[in-house]
Amino acid sequence: MTKYNWDIIKDQFIYGIRREDGTKHYPTIDDIVKMHGCAKGTVGERCSKESWVEERKRRKGQIDHKAQDIKKERKTEQKPIPAEQLHEVENSEQKNDERIKLEAEAIVKSDELFEKTGENLCKLIARVINNRWERMDNNKAGSVSGHEIMCLGKGLVDSQTTVKTAQGEKTSTIGVKLMDVDDEERKLIKQLADDLARQK
Repeated sequence: MTKYNWDIIKDQFIYGIRREDGTKHYPTIDDIVKMHGCAKGTVGERCSKESWVEERKRRKGQIDHKAQDIKKERKTEQKPIPAEQLHEVENSEQKNDERIKLEAEAIVKSDELFEKTGENLCKLIARVINNRWERMDNNKAGSVSGHEIMCLGKGLVDSQTTVKTAQGEKTSTIGVKLMDVDDEERKLIKQLADDLARQK
């Protein structure tokens, strides 16, 4: 059975392929089949299961939005252009628009990776918590320390903040300062952990 690099195939489908002349081509499933030699049914199944078409639309929208943000940012920094230079500027603006699109695409791809990393961190912490819980249920482990609870909680808050930041959401009001607890709160956390351990 032939192995295909589905990460590359999905990336090409969602973000498109840049041609030699600088234009972007968004391949169809048939194009992907021709380029990679995959079975059409297999590509179609993945495309449907992983919602590639919807993700392509979403990513295109994000890239366009990010490109507009970059243009606005740069326009405020520009000086007025003399009338005799307008024609030259129009030609260079087309090239500049394409560079901005490339820059925006790189930012969107970076945000996507950042978001996936945050989600994976959250899954990892949940797995650690579930494993710890199962061990306590089977009396294979003693109590959970207050420090361990604080670290896991902080990790969850950090992973949530990572995902929300990558999604462009404000995070200033998100999270709890678990490491900044006073002695009384620390005692309460330890007492809760000890009570939980005794119940098991």
